[in-house]
Amino acid sequence: MLEKFEGKNFKQALRSTLLEGLNFPSDRIFFAYKPKFIEADTYITYQILNELREDYVADKATTITWKIQVNIYSNSDYDNLKDKIIETLEKNGMICYDTQEL
Repeated sequence: MLEKFEGKNFKQALRSTLLEGLNFPSDRIFFAYKPKFIEADTYITYQILNELREDYVADKATTITWKIQVNIYSNSDYDNLKDKIIETLEKNGMICYDTQEL
């Protein structure tokens, strides 16, 4: 499944993955932060925290591991949206290893 990310801009591929898997307005998914002029009761932000290149062959990394963070901001219950995000990411070959409610 992760082949869809090879050779592509990971930030754009991650956004596309979230849009394809969620029934959620595209104008409510933002990279890093929501612009202040946009009002929304519920929105999603995502960011890339780390990129690790490993397993080199002929001086070229054969494995790239990204650590990402997806945040949900909502004034109402967001559990279904959280579950759908996790399901979408896992369906596309990602490993979700931590969730927190802050």
